[in-house]
Amino acid sequence: MLDQPTVRAVFGAVVAKLHNPQDGEFISARNFYVAGLAAGLDMRAGDAERRGPTLGAITNSFGALSPEEQNRALNSLVGSLLGSGNANAASGAAILDGFGLAWDGNKIVPAGVLDERERAFLPATSANDLAKAVDRLSKGDESGAISAACGAVDLATGAVYEQMNLGDPGRVSFSAKINTALGAMKVFEGMREEFVAVGLDDDDAEQAATFLRAAINDSSQALQILRKRMDDVHGTRPALRSTAYDAIKFASAICALFKQP
Repeated sequence: MLDQPTVRAVFGAVVAKLHNPQDGEFISARNFYVAGLAAGLDMRAGDAERRGPTLGAITNSFGALSPEEQNRALNSLVGSLLGSGNANAASGAAILDGFGLAWDGNKIVPAGVLDERERAFLPATSANDLAKAVDRLSKGDESGAISAACGAVDLATGAVYEQMNLGDPGRVSFSAKINTALGAMKVFEGMREEFVAVGLDDDDAEQAATFLRAAINDSSQALQILRKRMDDVHGTRPALRSTAYDAIKFASAICALFKQP
């Protein structure tokens, strides 16, 4: 959770764009009105078509919230505005960047930094590239986010290829490289044994490991396609932002399998 001075400063910077949009229309009164409603702010005194009433209503309502509620409302507000068009996403990301912050798809976080609790489950080099992917997504660069996420997987699998003398990883496809590295490490065999050790019967353990293997294979195939084709896609749309976020999470799940004890 952001500290209270940062919450107030970020909120002030966002509101300033509504109050003084001479450098280009970042947020329309209607955008802000709808985002305020979604954040649970009292917008009844506002007018969706007029700046003054909207600005007053959202500022007064936000100021009346507790610190915890302000944090929640700010995340909702910023998320709504970042999803309201490519220009808004770019301008909003620039505001966050000015405070050393970024949007991870769900909340405001320190720029280029994953949750430290998540880093504990990832190879160190992969975590850095996944953080880069989140940062790129927050700035409206979906193809760049997917590229960075796939790069994190490349680092993890490349390390296994080198450690286990599996050959040149550059000579095989992205998904084949993942499957080869996981197979060499006997990841799913070990997973099955762990399931049995914690009480699953043999059939359930085998099924769970098989389904997880299939899920990872399907994810790697999807990432391979997206990495290759996303450069051909232009413009920010909700589906692309959601897909890029999903790609980061798929890549994180794959990288976690290569985390050494």
